[in-house]
Amino acid sequence: EEEEEEEEEEEGGDEPDSLLTPAAPPVRDQLEPAELLHEAGSLFLREGRVAVSLLQRGFSLDFDMACAVLDELQDAGLIGPYKGGQKRDILLTSEEWDAQAASR
Repeated sequence: EEEEEEEEEEEGGDEPDSLLTPAAPPVRDQLEPAELLHEAGSLFLREGRVAVSLLQRGFSLDFDMACAVLDELQDAGLIGPYKGGQKRDILLTSEEWDAQAASR
């Protein structure tokens, strides 16, 4: 019985681990803007689709920031324009996207 009490004390008692472990910073805070743009484009290429929700989940972006990234990816030529509820086209291959990023 004493061993169990000692283990609880060492492990932090009855407190859940989530209170003891600091949250990792959002991915967007760990990347430079150019890196975020490249990684976001690479995510769309891997997934084979363009979606605001992919950016929100994958990079912890709010809706407005995710939409701004989409606009930048469109300006960079990776994705086509918004087509009112239809999916956006991906206009480059992974190789073309990587080459374009390397030339910036």
